[in-house]
Amino acid sequence: QLLKISVNFSRMHLYHADFVDRLIEKLTYYHLDPSMIEIEITESAVYNEMDTMLDTMKRIKQAGFGLSMDDFGSGYSSLNLLRVMPVDVLKLDKGFLENCSSADSTREKRIIAHVISMAKDLDITVLAEGVETEQQKEFLKESRCDMIQGFYYAKPMPVDQFIIYMGVESEANNSILGIL
Repeated sequence: QLLKISVNFSRMHLYHADFVDRLIEKLTYYHLDPSMIEIEITESAVYNEMDTMLDTMKRIKQAGFGLSMDDFGSGYSSLNLLRVMPVDVLKLDKGFLENCSSADSTREKRIIAHVISMAKDLDITVLAEGVETEQQKEFLKESRCDMIQGFYYAKPMPVDQFIIYMGVESEANNSILGIL
């Protein structure tokens, strides 16, 4: 089974007119399906030249790539963006979880639960970033968060260690990992 790979691109990459075409060219060269790649765009990247970014996002989706909004809630977010952006995944910024373990975390937990619920109502998958504790994991599970990432499972690692960690030794996965 192939792994879906998420890739962050800088704002500079995303603003190039031929960004999507070059990405498709690379995947074609390696015989990879765009649906196996999820392009992550930080919400702050959208604010500069909104029209250009929305056009790029639509082209990414039309080409068959997945699209996620990274660092949602990191200080720039606008619920209006969710209305116009064609994202598949909303990645909650780790800042949401930082105070979730304290005794006074009721307000934070309610905000997280409502953001998750709202995203689900919009058919957007939710991934929580920065999960470090069992308590955070259980809260997110109770809140129906779709996916989590963070030190709770593993710290960042080089590709060769990741392949061993995941037990993935297929040629297709190595091709995907190799181009990234």
